[in-house]
Amino acid sequence: MIAIHKGAAPPALVRVGELHARELCDAYDADPETYRATKPMPVRKSIYTSDAVKAELETLHHGKCCYCETVIPKPYADSQVEHWRPKSSSRQNLDGERMRPGYYWLAYSWDNLLLSCSFCNKIKNDLFPLAEPATRARSHGMRIEDERPSILKPDGDNDPGDHISFWSEVPVGITQLGRKTIEVLGLDSLKHGPRLTHLAKIREARNLAIDLMGSTDPKARHHAALFRTFVEEAVQPEKPYSAMVIDYLRANPLPDLLA
Repeated sequence: MIAIHKGAAPPALVRVGELHARELCDAYDADPETYRATKPMPVRKSIYTSDAVKAELETLHHGKCCYCETVIPKPYADSQVEHWRPKSSSRQNLDGERMRPGYYWLAYSWDNLLLSCSFCNKIKNDLFPLAEPATRARSHGMRIEDERPSILKPDGDNDPGDHISFWSEVPVGITQLGRKTIEVLGLDSLKHGPRLTHLAKIREARNLAIDLMGSTDPKARHHAALFRTFVEEAVQPEKPYSAMVIDYLRANPLPDLLA
């Protein structure tokens, strides 16, 4: 997970989203008990998954999942517009009670929308643990400011790198917030095998750069430079699993052999 910096919301989302969010709030006020029981809120998927919203999120997320950093293949058919605070229902943990409705009034809020891969979206589902569950906002009349979420928000105030590090390809929580985020999102799942494959490529390129740089053959030295460039560019935010690569190179720096 890397920090994501979002700018202003797409104008169409603000215009249409605010209007329909008001309709959702009015619907809840008219029949709160039914919506707290089984009746789903009439959230319009077409608004928060519009082409304008997805295009902007794909740009800001560098085409990667906001959680696991897997690059989502174009045309992004596998991408999901993720609600950080879940829109339909919420749970404190997998075995916990499903609280209805969810954060319906934030269904079209730019601050609440992220881009994720289908795997992470399915794993997170409606999980949204809080440090103090009693503070959970159950309707638009309650304050989300009173909540203290137990998981990281990729575009929030906390830099994920301060809470999650990598031991080889395995994410390790270095704070309680980091550990809970890994647990809830399944970031250490075996489903993330491509992360190990990518690290193997980085490790091989680093070793080849070091080995070939000692050669007197100009072609070998040229290839060493190419391998070094590949490794150095792998830490850029648009590259897959860049947080993992940053930690790997911090522990295994490239020696300055190209001077």
